[in-house]
Amino acid sequence: MGKIRYATIGTSAITEKFNKACSLTGRYEYIAAYSRKEETGSAFARKFGAKKVYTDLSALTNDEEIDAVYIGSPNVCHYGQAKAVLSAKKHVICEKPIFTSRAQLDELKALADEKGVILL
Repeated sequence: MGKIRYATIGTSAITEKFNKACSLTGRYEYIAAYSRKEETGSAFARKFGAKKVYTDLSALTNDEEIDAVYIGSPNVCHYGQAKAVLSAKKHVICEKPIFTSRAQLDELKALADEKGVILL
C-alpha cells in the first residue's frame, strides 16, 4: 500500500504537531497546505515540505492528488470544511471538537458513509 497523500487546513500549533507525527510514521505524504492567506499557507507548506498551497477550498477538494484532509482550523469552520472535503470523496481527520452539534455529526457521518470515506 502506498502512502496516504494528505493536505492540512489551518496553520496552528496543533497542525504543526499533526504534521510532525505524520512524518515520523513514514506512511504519509504531505501534499498541500490550506490557509486563508497565501503568505501564511506558503510559509507553512515550506516548513513541512508540501508542494502546493491553497486559499480556495474548492480547489483543494478538487485536487486528485489528495486522499485525506486534516482539519485544524477554528472550531466554527469544521462543519463546512469537512462537508466540502467529504463531498469530494476524501477522508477527513478533524481536530476536536469535531462539530458544534450532534446533528452536524450525524449528517456528516451519513455523508462519509455515502461517499465511502472515513470521518474521524
